[in-house]
Amino acid sequence: MPLTMTARRMARHGWTVFRAGRGRAVPPTAPSPPAALPAAASLAVAAALLLAIGTARAQEVSMPDLTRPLSLNEIVGLATTRNLQVAQARESWEMARGGRTSAWAGLLPNLQGSVGFSRNTQKYSGVNPETQRLVTTGGTQDSYSLGVSGGVNLVDLPSLYSFRGAGQSLVAAGHGFDDAVQSIVLAVKQQYYAFTQSQELARVAQDSYTLRTEQQRRAESLFQLGSVAKSDVLQAQVNLSTAEREKIGAENRIEQERARLAMMLALPVDSRLEVEPPAPVDETAPMPAESELGARAERQRPDLQRAAASLEAALSSERAARSQRYPSLGGSYSYSKQHDKSVGPLFSDPDRDARWGFSIGLSQTLFDGLQTKGSIQRGIADRRGKERALEQQRLQVALDIRESLLGLKNASEWIRSAREGVNFAEESARLQKALYEAGGGTLLEWNNAQVELTRAKVAVVEAEASYHLGEAALERAVGGPLR
Repeated sequence: MPLTMTARRMARHGWTVFRAGRGRAVPPTAPSPPAALPAAASLAVAAALLLAIGTARAQEVSMPDLTRPLSLNEIVGLATTRNLQVAQARESWEMARGGRTSAWAGLLPNLQGSVGFSRNTQKYSGVNPETQRLVTTGGTQDSYSLGVSGGVNLVDLPSLYSFRGAGQSLVAAGHGFDDAVQSIVLAVKQQYYAFTQSQELARVAQDSYTLRTEQQRRAESLFQLGSVAKSDVLQAQVNLSTAEREKIGAENRIEQERARLAMMLALPVDSRLEVEPPAPVDETAPMPAESELGARAERQRPDLQRAAASLEAALSSERAARSQRYPSLGGSYSYSKQHDKSVGPLFSDPDRDARWGFSIGLSQTLFDGLQTKGSIQRGIADRRGKERALEQQRLQVALDIRESLLGLKNASEWIRSAREGVNFAEESARLQKALYEAGGGTLLEWNNAQVELTRAKVAVVEAEASYHLGEAALERAVGGPLR
C-alpha cells in the first residue's frame, strides 16, 4: 500500500499521523461516532498506524538540536516522539493489535503434525524341555509414526463476532493512543507557557531591580544635598534588597520550569533548553461559535471516537455471546501412518500403511451450566455501560468547550484591564519620581508607585499566559486546531 494512501486512510479514521522529517502530529479527522469501521478499513488503519509508529521510533534515536531556541511546534513534535507516556500508550496499542491477531484463530484452519518413535522390548522366561534348564528369550521391536490433523470452523458466529469485536477494540486502542498524544501535547504546551512566563516574570523582576537601584542612587544623591533624611536612604536599601531577592527567585524559577520541560521531552533535566517566545496575544481574534466547536469535537476528539469504538466492540461481544446458542458448522481432517522397520517408508511412500480421514458436521451445546446465559448478561451490562460512557463523554466534551471559551473570554478581559493598569502605573511612577526629586513627595509614595508598576507588569504577563493556556485547552477540547 503506498504511503500516501495509507496516511490518507489513517487520517480519515482519526489516527495521528507522524510526518517524517517534521516530527509533529497532524490533527485527525474521523467519521462521526458511533459509526463502525469495516474489517478491511480497520486493517488499513492498523497497518498505517504501525508504519507511523515505525517512523516515530526511528526519530526517537536522534537528539534534538539544543544549540538554538526551539519553537512551540518543534517542542510538540519532540514530545509526540520522545515522551515516555506516549511510548507507553504506543505499547497499549501493540497489545490490542496482538488481541486482534489472536482473534484470527477462530476463523483460520488449524493444523498439527507429529512424528514419533517407540521401542518395545519383550522377555519370556521358561524351562527348556530338552535340557530342563531355565532360559530367557525375547526381542526388541522399533516403531515409527507420522501424523497430521487439523480442523476449520466453516460457520461459527461467536468467532465471527469476536473477530469483529477485536477489530473494534484495536480501533478504540488507536483512538486511545491519539488521546494520549493530545493529552501530552496539552501538558507540554502548558509547560512551555509556564517556562516562557517565568522568563517574562524574570524580566519584570530585573526591571524592578533596576528601578530600585536607581531609586537608591537618587536617594543617596538627595541625601548628600541635604534634601532628604537618612531614613530615605535606608528605606531605599531595603527596597533594593527585596528586589534582589525577587530577581534571584525569578531566575531560579526559570531553571525549575526548564528542567520540567526537558523531562517531558525525555531529555536530561540539566539540558540547556531554550525556546522561542510565544506568538503575540491577539485577544480580539474572533472565536468560532460554540455549536461549531461542538461539531468539530464530534468529528475530531479521539476520546469520543474511542468511546464510540468501544461501544461497537461491546455490541460485537454481546452478539458473540448470544450466538453461542446457535449451532456451528465445522470440519476436521487427519492423516496418520506407522512403520515398524525403518523411518524411510514414512516419507518415501505416503500412501503405504496410511489412514486418511475427513469429517464435517454441526455441533450444538445442549447445556453448559448456564455459562452462555451468564456471558449474555455480562455482554448486555457491558454494552449498556459503554452507551452511558459515550453519553457521558459527549457531555464532558460540551463542558470542556464551554469552560475553555469562558476562560478565554475572562483572559481577554484580564489582558485589556492589565495593559491599562500598566499605563496608569507607569504614569504614576513617573509623577512620584518627579515629585520626590523636586521635594514635593516622599520616598514611600515613590516606592508604592514602583510596587504598583511591578504588579501591573506581572498581571499582564499572567493574563497573556492565561490566554495562551486557554487557547491550548480549547484546542484539546475540540481535538484539533481552532483556525
